Amino acid sequence: MPGTARFGAWEVEARIDGRGEVSLSRAALGSAATVRGWREGDRMRPAGLGGSKALSDLFTDAKVPRALRATLPVVESGGDIAWVAGVATGEAFAAGEGDPQACLSARRPST
Repeated sequence: MPGTARFGAWEVEARIDGRGEVSLSRAALGSAATVRGWREGDRMRPAGLGGSKALSDLFTDAKVPRALRATLPVVESGGDIAWVAGVATGEAFAAGEGDPQACLSARRPST
């Protein structure tokens, strides 16, 4: 980290300069984070929710169209979901005050 990963039409960028859509704890994220797509049965513990929830339910709550769900980047580390672009941040990965941060963003580059 820092770095960029491609996932389908998306580009996920990790920065350490404080610029991004979401700030995650670098210690929790580690150096072996991967970017993948949603899988049937995926669950995560979203920050502030106080429990786990199926990604399919999070998508419904966020009104993500079914056709878009499989295309969204999912960032995973250590077998746990850290971030679903535009939807939720994993509770264990949320940066606390004073934590070194990894700032992530996802965008669809123009062609």
